[in-house]
Amino acid sequence: MNSNSKKLIAIFIIIFSIILISAEADYIILTVNDQAITYLQFVKTYNLYISQLKQQGVAVSDPVKETIDYMIQDILITQDAEEKGIK
Repeated sequence: MNSNSKKLIAIFIIIFSIILISAEADYIILTVNDQAITYLQFVKTYNLYISQLKQQGVAVSDPVKETIDYMIQDILITQDAEEKGIK
């Protein structure tokens, strides 16, 4: 192998490694009446929801459960409103 080929392979490995390290996997963590909640949706909601609760001085005993409950309630309320024709 010549020097240019080795450099090209090294650059490819470095770029591929950076992409793998920086990529966030998104996958379904739960569904509510056929509506999926993904990992990235959960993380975003978790950060916002917990931040709001802390700003309000609300003690959070189980932040993961409370975030999931919040997301489920939001989906159920939205679905109920859609069924009733409320926008």
